[in-house]
Amino acid sequence: MRRRPLLIPACYVGLAILPLRRVALDPQSICGLAVVLGIVAVVAYRRQLFHLSMVTSCLLLALGATSRSAARVEPSDMAGVDGMPVRVEGIVSSVVRQHSETTVYVLEGHTDGRDIPCIYVRSLCTEARPLVRPVCQGERRITFGYLSRPAPPALPDEVDVRTIAHQRNVSFMVRVASSVCIQEAPWWHRLRSTIHADITATLEASCTPSVAAVVRALALGDRTGVSHAHMLGYQRTGTAHMLSVSGSHVGLMFILVLLLLSRWRGNTMLIVTSTCIMLYVYLTGAESPALRAAVMGIAALLAHRYERDVDGMNILCGSVLILALGDPWGIDTISTVLSISAVAGILVLAPRWLEAARMLVGRIPSILHAMSVCVAASTSIVVPSMFYFHSVALFSVAANMLVVPLLSAVFVLVPLLLIAAPLGVAAPIAWCMSIIVTSAESVISVAQCCEEALMQEHMVIVLAVISTAMWWWPLIATTVAGAMLRFCCCVAAIGALTFVPAPQRPVVWLYACRSGNIVGYTTPHITKMITVGTSAGRLDGRFLQWTRRRHERMLCAGVGQWGRRMSRRIAFEVVGSKHVDSARTTKWERR
Repeated sequence: MRRRPLLIPACYVGLAILPLRRVALDPQSICGLAVVLGIVAVVAYRRQLFHLSMVTSCLLLALGATSRSAARVEPSDMAGVDGMPVRVEGIVSSVVRQHSETTVYVLEGHTDGRDIPCIYVRSLCTEARPLVRPVCQGERRITFGYLSRPAPPALPDEVDVRTIAHQRNVSFMVRVASSVCIQEAPWWHRLRSTIHADITATLEASCTPSVAAVVRALALGDRTGVSHAHMLGYQRTGTAHMLSVSGSHVGLMFILVLLLLSRWRGNTMLIVTSTCIMLYVYLTGAESPALRAAVMGIAALLAHRYERDVDGMNILCGSVLILALGDPWGIDTISTVLSISAVAGILVLAPRWLEAARMLVGRIPSILHAMSVCVAASTSIVVPSMFYFHSVALFSVAANMLVVPLLSAVFVLVPLLLIAAPLGVAAPIAWCMSIIVTSAESVISVAQCCEEALMQEHMVIVLAVISTAMWWWPLIATTVAGAMLRFCCCVAAIGALTFVPAPQRPVVWLYACRSGNIVGYTTPHITKMITVGTSAGRLDGRFLQWTRRRHERMLCAGVGQWGRRMSRRIAFEVVGSKHVDSARTTKWERR
């Protein structure tokens, strides 16, 4: 059994950070607690209580990591802040989206409102107006706007803002009225923004908008141009990891750099390769999956260079430890958890899958090596996917087997396109990239149609068990015919689940607006609601837009002056004029 000295410390530090993030301590308490933990660790080590010394040392590391990070205020701790005028001064830590009309960025700094103290938090700022110049990461800005808390979705099909806030490690949402840049970003941030803009301009000039958006997401991790429908298809088929810089991208960069430097040896090759990988990770935004892959790759190169034992699980635990100490708030985000789970599954499950397959078929072809990686990664993220997305990608193995090689070829062609564009010979390369991207999206469309036909939300756990057995149960067979029979049994079981009637569970919801309240319940075929309000205020346009997007039958009743007006407006615009006499609808009721 291999020694893995970083496995237990990584688990201890990661588990200690989660509760410490919710504890608010002043600097004096932090210093006192750190001194006590340090003394306990030293005394335990001298008395040969090594486990106690390790636990206290891990607590000390977790305390140091959380104390120096930006504070996070839970939405439940700040009541009555919605709509409050606020002033935020800080540094732009990341730019989420930037278009000609809307700019969204994360501002880390001091937030000062009318009824709240000046606190140091991260806020997600949204400016719905054209800016004089683009927002750059690292610059210092002062924004004035209106504060809101990350609240649960008010309507059944709305996006959960709390999930977005957790992914970005923000405490508040700020609707910016005006902002000003008081200090420019450092030169390295401005250089990265310039490189991003040049690459984006080259891709948009060479490819169609849809292909350029996918290639930009593939090469730079910038998914702002990918439509919601396309992104949903990638997510449902388990191939969305190709549109965010992760281990597969960093692995391809390692292969390309090592091929270019194949004649180099020694420390020069190690330094140049590590520098190129870290530059690429920084260029793409230095997200947690990319940092984890870069740390693991560089650690493997160091171990190989100095002839040390290379243990993938030990290197993974070391990278997790570095991520936890570097960014305590990002250790349990969706992308980080899925990335760590996939790599752990590849390291633990893939060798066992190959060993069982070797006993079944004898010689292992190359396609089985690739399939073992897909099977291990897909089955290892089943539990996190059920926890975060409440779904399971049934055809993720087949989709990844086809889509990943195609998009990897596009990733390799991107540097050639950037070199050929100034020379005026980029058209053939862009044509090849368009054909490959179109082929990958065709595979994703077919897989998504199969997913929609088979997936049922109330059968997620059963589908997860059967889909996992589909790839592991045949390996217990002693013959190939027996393995194929077991595989077909799992496929037939998944197909039979489509004939199980879905329960008609209504979703009960409450929508509160300024002039009244709306309560209702929604089923796949009908939505019934009651609008209640006695004031003479204006109708709620946001709710009317939501009703226009619904496809099921809608029934509405109103109570009070505002409630009756809102009900008539919904019946007039959504249900149709045959349900309401449009001639009796006054001009004031149509507002």
